[in-house]
Amino acid sequence: MDDARLQLAAVDMHLASIALRARDKTGAARHLEAGLAQAQAFEKRTGTVAPPVRLALIRAYAELHLYGKVPLASLRRDLKGELGRLYGFLCDKPDPKRAAERFVFAIYLALLRDAGGNGTPMKGER
Repeated sequence: MDDARLQLAAVDMHLASIALRARDKTGAARHLEAGLAQAQAFEKRTGTVAPPVRLALIRAYAELHLYGKVPLASLRRDLKGELGRLYGFLCDKPDPKRAAERFVFAIYLALLRDAGGNGTPMKGER
């Protein structure tokens, strides 16, 4: 059952990418949210923190907001909070295999903070 949750999360990630190719940002957001919920349930049930699929899902969720211009208000999950917690975990438990995520998450958190979280560019950017 637990492995099935991660597989369902991966399926939701794939469905989100299909929705994005169809220019359905709302559908992509709902699939990413469903995948994040599955990954979170897996974590709670097993005590595992930050499986790779959850890192991929939260990264895609942040990119949907930051680059896809989907407003935070239309997202159903706490992007800043979840991204911050996962970043904190990655910093507390450094792993070379996850260095890229740690680097990107730091940038995304800075963009969320500096842009007021609304996905607009920081001063001086276009």
